[in-house]
Amino acid sequence: DFSILAYGTYIGLLIGDSRLVEQYVNRLECLLSPRSVWDSGQYHYILAAAALLTKDFTKSQFHLDESLRIAEYSGTTFPIGTSLILAATFSIEQNDYSSAMEILDRISHINVSQHTGTIFFLKKLVLADCAMAQYRKAEMNSHLIAALSDAAKNGIMVPLGISRERLALLLSEAIRADIET
Repeated sequence: DFSILAYGTYIGLLIGDSRLVEQYVNRLECLLSPRSVWDSGQYHYILAAAALLTKDFTKSQFHLDESLRIAEYSGTTFPIGTSLILAATFSIEQNDYSSAMEILDRISHINVSQHTGTIFFLKKLVLADCAMAQYRKAEMNSHLIAALSDAAKNGIMVPLGISRERLALLLSEAIRADIET
């Protein structure tokens, strides 16, 4: 089933295992229905995240554009939000912080009715990442406090769209700053 295999790829992305992601992606391709907008968008999101994991920025950009195009075509706000989160992370990886901030600002303008807590948690986490990348410690800590408080309050445990290495750095900064939730 497509959804179950997609979860396998998400696990691979979360643990930073590109080989595991590739194994699941190969199996996903066989189940991909061109008529399923949701599956097609999710497939491109996964490929964008997988390419970002391996630092293949050209491939990541292509699949990010497709993921966002499909999400916007469908009008489904959760995939729009997650695609924007990944696009902002992509911009941070490219040291394009102004683009990352513009992308994150777009999230404020969409009506994310389902999974609102997840999208806004991710937005705050990526804002913290963007601040960290620019050595803005006070701003980073402020966003980390907000993100981790949201996570604790809403039971959010899956930081999709942010690299494992950068997440580890952010969490080590939270520990260093004695940020609790």
